[in-house]
Amino acid sequence: MIKSGTLLKRVTLLVGIGLMTLTNSGCTLMWDFFKVSLIFSDYFGTTPLIPVSPYYSELIEDRYIREERYEKVPVLDPVEGEHAPLFCQDPPSQDEVMRALPDETGGGWPFL
Repeated sequence: MIKSGTLLKRVTLLVGIGLMTLTNSGCTLMWDFFKVSLIFSDYFGTTPLIPVSPYYSELIEDRYIREERYEKVPVLDPVEGEHAPLFCQDPPSQDEVMRALPDETGGGWPFL
């Protein structure tokens, strides 16, 4: 079992070695990190690119597509009179068919 005095000595030694390493490096580690990040942010025109998982990327794309195609479309009054069409709904596009399919599929082993 480790005594508290021994643990304190070890932690103090590690902190001391860490501080000596950082101060003897010429204080360039942190400054160069910030300098390089500022250079890269100027190169990209914004902050450096942040990786996003494909799952969240697909959720964002689906939300924008749904908003653009279905939520911003104005609902017009029905056409009445002798020029009224027999069928008021257009056949679904391939995109609407694919989006209507269920996302969750049940099953056991893949490809079986």
